[in-house]
Amino acid sequence: QQQQQPPASTTPMQSNSGAQ
Repeated sequence: QQQQQPPASTTPMQSNSGAQ
């Protein structure tokens, strides 16, 4: 499940696969 996050909050891991 890939959640699209707003560009304002740039997380170190853009593609969170299983991370969450």
